[in-house]
Amino acid sequence: MSNTQGSIELILKRHNLKFEDKQLKFSETVHQNIGGNRMRMLKGQKIKKNTKYKDSLSIKEWWLGTWMSYSALRLFGYSLRR
Repeated sequence: MSNTQGSIELILKRHNLKFEDKQLKFSETVHQNIGGNRMRMLKGQKIKKNTKYKDSLSIKEWWLGTWMSYSALRLFGYSLRR
């Protein structure tokens, strides 16, 4: 995400919830982790932008994905550039 906090705030606002700083501090809160024990046992995990997947997509795959998710990309302020 190019603006993690802003994206989370948009989602929460739609549900009349408030953003809290601790929502970005994944490893400092108690939660049910869907990543399994390997992920749960690691300390210092933070939410961060991950764009590695873009490099593995062909131009056709990228355009198709962008076309299919266009409205969500615009809503949350994602770039439409590769």
